[in-house]
Amino acid sequence: MSVISNVINSRKMKITLILIINFIFTGIYVNAQINLDYVFKYFDEDCTENYFYQDKIITNASERSWPALGMNTSIKTFYYQYNTADGYTLNIISDDVYLAAMHYIEYYIYNELQELEYYIYQSEFCGGIVIKFNKYNFQIVEKSEDTLLAENYFIDIENIFNPDNIKDRAKENLSYCKMLFGMPIYEDQTEYIRSVYKEINSMNDLVEKKVENCIYYYKNDDLVKVIAKIGSNREYYIDKGKLVFAYYPKALNEPEIRVYFYNEEAYKVIEGKENLYKSSDNFNSYSNKVKYNYSDIIEKL
Repeated sequence: MSVISNVINSRKMKITLILIINFIFTGIYVNAQINLDYVFKYFDEDCTENYFYQDKIITNASERSWPALGMNTSIKTFYYQYNTADGYTLNIISDDVYLAAMHYIEYYIYNELQELEYYIYQSEFCGGIVIKFNKYNFQIVEKSEDTLLAENYFIDIENIFNPDNIKDRAKENLSYCKMLFGMPIYEDQTEYIRSVYKEINSMNDLVEKKVENCIYYYKNDDLVKVIAKIGSNREYYIDKGKLVFAYYPKALNEPEIRVYFYNEEAYKVIEGKENLYKSSDNFNSYSNKVKYNYSDIIEKL
């Protein structure tokens, strides 16, 4: 009301009031529909459904009616991209729920770092909400009235729209990606690799083997670390026979890089302090460089 009260001209005030009311009801109308194109607006306005590969997990696929409840079916859909250079890149996960007379969908939109960027709830009759996430912060972009949202009597709006609970569900959904695509949960895999790094560097009983400019470190008969002296000391960490991490310190005309691997494919590259997107040229350049260097190092054994 403060914006309206500052408008002196009564005619302008009426026009302003009409525009505000129209905006509010337009938002409610849009959110009260099941509209995938509306979701793509937040991911990429130029996208269509055909832009993605899709996999689905369906419960009660036969759509048989449940006693005393009726319809109870849910469809979890994974929208992702795939190419030989970048592998799988998750974009959106949706949970489409048909429960008795209710129909609603939750959308989780991720960036290439598997960070949640948007949560969108749409229902057929009970409004909707759009929440934007920025790591530790969040902002409600659009929201229907609580009374309308609460008409979906199968959900507790204070619980389901709690930002912390949304982030927990977003991460829980990622666990399916490991099963479907062999894609790790980046956060968990990174924490695991960091624990491997600390454990290896705390060992005082490693056996060293020197070949040319490389030092190979063994725990019993297992290779766990390599230091290659090429201008600077490049470090490689191995877990269960596979390269999981490489560290290249800053050198002349070369930035400091850290490359994290899962099943021998890079999923995380840090240049200096910047997390690189998988679609960036530098991501592929650095990951390919590390893999080529490491392959050459192993051939020396």
